[in-house]
Amino acid sequence: MGTVGTGVFDDDTACDVQREFLELLGRGSDSDDATRELLASWADAIEDADDGPVFWIALAATQWEYGCLLPEVRARALNAYFRPS
Repeated sequence: MGTVGTGVFDDDTACDVQREFLELLGRGSDSDDATRELLASWADAIEDADDGPVFWIALAATQWEYGCLLPEVRARALNAYFRPS
């Protein structure tokens, strides 16, 4: 994992999540199907203490930007952001 700044997408993991989600949408998947595919392919990273929160925040930010934020993704991102240290 690499980070170049403090922005959401200044992290390699976040950029990869965003890119993959947008690629899935570009191939014709709707946001529900694209999210399901990401959950399957990123299952190990989601369980990781460092990458998991980044995954949820990046996915939520991307979905919000494209007007397709799913309630579960929003809840997971908020939980990841506000989790106790």
